[in-house]
Amino acid sequence: MKNRISTLLFFTYLLIGHQVISQNTIKVTSKETGKELEISNCINNETRLPVFYFETYSIEYPHKDSLRFFTNILLENNIHSIELSSHCNTNELLRDSKLSLKRAEKIATLMEELGFKIGNIEINDNRDTQPVSSLKNDSKNQRVEIYIIKK
Repeated sequence: MKNRISTLLFFTYLLIGHQVISQNTIKVTSKETGKELEISNCINNETRLPVFYFETYSIEYPHKDSLRFFTNILLENNIHSIELSSHCNTNELLRDSKLSLKRAEKIATLMEELGFKIGNIEINDNRDTQPVSSLKNDSKNQRVEIYIIKK
């Protein structure tokens, strides 16, 4: 099984430096302020960030600047393999059984337009099987998560 590195930890590592404390904790130091911070992963060595949220029943992603930012960091640091984990809420699934897949494909297409090779993007369509909220129509479940694949 592939190891997935938390994108949050990866970007923190790139932007402000790091020191590994244990397998599940990383210590970061801000280069600007010199302050130290410990970040722990509590769920299977993963933190599901960044998360790209969508409007109900939509595949359009309006926050292209944040996607451009993350894509550029991936490209600048020779990160070539990622997984997009797509989700929807139960009400959306009843209306369109492929909605979460379409969302991941949309993010993949936008990343390709920004220079990321589409062949290096794996899609895991979770539909409504991994909700972060138990409410059927909660917008928190309308998301695509990005994981870096460490081979």
